[in-house]
Amino acid sequence: MQTPIQHLRPIGGLFLLLTIVTLISRMGDWQWLEYIVKPLLMPVLVVLYWKNIKPPLSLVNKSILAALFFSWLGDLLLMFQAQQANFFIFGLVAFLLAHLAYIVAFFNTNRPRKTSELMKNPWLTIPFLIYCFGFVYYLKDDLGGLLIPVSVYAVVITTMAMMAVYRYGKVPYKSYRPVFAGALFFVLSDSLIALNKFSFPIYWAGVWIMATYCLAQYLIVVGMIRQERVRDSSGSLTK
Repeated sequence: MQTPIQHLRPIGGLFLLLTIVTLISRMGDWQWLEYIVKPLLMPVLVVLYWKNIKPPLSLVNKSILAALFFSWLGDLLLMFQAQQANFFIFGLVAFLLAHLAYIVAFFNTNRPRKTSELMKNPWLTIPFLIYCFGFVYYLKDDLGGLLIPVSVYAVVITTMAMMAVYRYGKVPYKSYRPVFAGALFFVLSDSLIALNKFSFPIYWAGVWIMATYCLAQYLIVVGMIRQERVRDSSGSLTK
């Protein structure tokens, strides 16, 4: 049995509003407005997540908070990549750490004795591996000196997506579904970044990248809260 997510409407509504304003700032090329609004996105999700967990903090809790922190740091760094190219690399490292934190969170579930569908059917990893190596191969001639760091990043985010699949059968479906969808949207968002930066310009790239990114983060947080708020048969919250 799941208990309702606390403060979902007001905090989720605020996150939606901030997302819309961020998208509008990109449509209108109002960088000053994005600088004000974008840094608020991840802190709002931190508040939503924090309101729905109880001490002591579990490894999953700490990992999700770490992922949101590094995502926030990545957001800040990528805002300044136009002024200094190195900020793209710094942002890449921040999001790399965020994905590693998500991997840890997804791997640890509140039903450790349940067998993951991914373990029973390892062939489910094949589409992810094909996409990862196929995508890097497609970009390799355009990456230059960034081939290795981008390849490492691609492997890590693919692993994050596979760990989202790993949760299937180990967590309630209402928790699994949004996290898996969020992981896919995260892969899509980062793929759009890579295509737009290294391969060919995408019309309204900034809007599509930000829309899929915000949706990804929101779905992951909501899904992980649902994992948190599952009650066992005795009525106590399980981790």
